[in-house]
Amino acid sequence: HEESGEVYWTRFSGSANYIMRGNTAGTIGPDTLFTGNFGGVRGITVDALTNGSAITYSDNCAISSVSLSTDTFYCADLGVNTVTVTVSDSSGNVAQKTLSVTISDTIRPLAQGQDYTAFLDSSGSVTIRADSIDSNSYDNCELTFTLSDSVFNCADTGDTAVWFYATDPDGNMDSQMVTITII
Repeated sequence: HEESGEVYWTRFSGSANYIMRGNTAGTIGPDTLFTGNFGGVRGITVDALTNGSAITYSDNCAISSVSLSTDTFYCADLGVNTVTVTVSDSSGNVAQKTLSVTISDTIRPLAQGQDYTAFLDSSGSVTIRADSIDSNSYDNCELTFTLSDSVFNCADTGDTAVWFYATDPDGNMDSQMVTITII
């Protein structure tokens, strides 16, 4: 518990309680405020934070506004982000707290691979790029593709079953078995 005048943030097991009194302002609060599922574009609201008890505030005057410096997150924002919470009362007092907001993606991609035919080169080998197997796999974020086996030689002529993997930036993965025909 720290005070600056009569306005302070109090930390209770990961929650921040905001209390504003009189005509002063001060800040202290938790480091991690919110972890949310991410579906391509994730928005957080003050209501989402207060209804989940991540942050609470009160004042002897009326609270006139509570705002977030950033409230929309994209795939590039997965992980820890800095957000400033600003609380104002009807007397014009303002308090701010910078918090860490963790955005995570728990939505699994859908791997859609296709069978593929490859031809051995003059040295008797071929390497297949995983994105050559992709057939409209999708996710809310960008995907990377890998194969369980991508290098083939003369001993592999004919059909070979290979796993095709689609993985998003947060590590969610899906896979599909495809057939690679080596000629």
